[in-house]
Amino acid sequence: MEFEGPENSRDQKLIVELYEKELGSGTVPFFDVSEFESIVAYYQGMGKLKKAIKAGQIGLEQHPFSLDLMLSNAQLLVSAGEQNKAFELLEKAEGLYPNDPDLIFVFGSIHLQSNNKAKAREYFKSLESITDEPDETFFNIGFAYQINNCPDEAIEYYKRSLEENPEHEDALDELLYNLEVNERLREEFPYFEKFVEENPYLGSAWFNLGLVFKRIGQPLKARQAFEYAYHLDEDNTEALFQLGEVLMNLGQHEKALKCFKRVLESEEGDYDSYLNIGHCFLQLFKFNKAIDAYKKAHVMDQGQGDPWFFIGKIMEAQEKWLEAAHFFRKGSQAESDKDHYWSHLAAAEHKLGNFNAAQDAYEQALILNPESPANYQNFGEFYLDQGLYKEATEVLKKGSWEFPEDPTLQYELVVAQYNAGEAKEALLNLQNALALNFDEHKILFRFFPDLEENKALSEIIKKYKEKG
Repeated sequence: MEFEGPENSRDQKLIVELYEKELGSGTVPFFDVSEFESIVAYYQGMGKLKKAIKAGQIGLEQHPFSLDLMLSNAQLLVSAGEQNKAFELLEKAEGLYPNDPDLIFVFGSIHLQSNNKAKAREYFKSLESITDEPDETFFNIGFAYQINNCPDEAIEYYKRSLEENPEHEDALDELLYNLEVNERLREEFPYFEKFVEENPYLGSAWFNLGLVFKRIGQPLKARQAFEYAYHLDEDNTEALFQLGEVLMNLGQHEKALKCFKRVLESEEGDYDSYLNIGHCFLQLFKFNKAIDAYKKAHVMDQGQGDPWFFIGKIMEAQEKWLEAAHFFRKGSQAESDKDHYWSHLAAAEHKLGNFNAAQDAYEQALILNPESPANYQNFGEFYLDQGLYKEATEVLKKGSWEFPEDPTLQYELVVAQYNAGEAKEALLNLQNALALNFDEHKILFRFFPDLEENKALSEIIKKYKEKG
């Protein structure tokens, strides 16, 4: 049975619905190879591996000589732990297409997944003499090694890809990523310098060097490299954008603004440029212009919370707490997983006297990021301000356990315990805090203005001062 569908390729969802309908009735409509690939991709995306394999098998029954279906089916079988069946299918394909690069690549990839590195390298090596696109082939091999936790080999092939095509952006991105996560960026720095020496008039070479300088924390050298990159290729707006970010990080916000505005003149508006323009105006205290830029950034990507968050920061700086809470709330609604959004929302609600809302927001910030000592501190101080000393003790005690080297948490725990009637525990913790960092005991004056009149606390402090 053949389905009489639209002349052009059918919508994926419609294809899958037709496939499932006919399969349920005991018949299968005829689909072309690309449509079967679409069905398989749909099930893969849904995590339905068995259904994807079944669709691929039906596709091969209708198109037994389709190399694309053979390759996708082999990869599905490997994912299902059926390596032997995968190799059988690939060997059949090899009989039909003995020197096909895609087939050889999949052979190598599956051997790599099966932890047979020697065999994988053999197949990958054989690709070098037959590929028409060595840069793309080397990139794909590098990525295959990367996803199989072989960073050394991945780095080797990404470098080879860039040697063939210095402007291969994906190869550069993945090379930098692998070097960074494996803490080899500084070690491999000479590679990028040599690359520039060999290609002194290639803008992308300078651009790559600029990215490395930026990532290893050398902004002045990064600035120079990005300036060269843009001078050599004024169509490279990414170099101009990166130059703007470096200038912004150097505190040169007026110059950074010029870069971002020129980026917008060269291409359609983009979220990151408008956001950075907002940041520059914010640092220059041009709040109205900053707000206008942040709103334009929101138009470019309405799923992002940062535009609302930074408008909230402007309102916060002006002590407009109602407006600040409004924008912090919009930010947290857009991206509910950002703990600093919730922390700032909590502070604004606290200023407004909305204590229940503030408590909920502080709690949410701590839930989202318990690795931040500031979240314990903010929540604890909120309870201290409300005179809820037992609640403050609970939060600060947990924070001091998690971060025993944080003096602020230790001293604020002393305050909470002392006011909660746990004087003995407070005095013991005071000794620990003084031993940790004596100078920070001034924190206590925020909560005990007449600290010197408190004999219990002042005597312990005096003893430690004399020891020092």
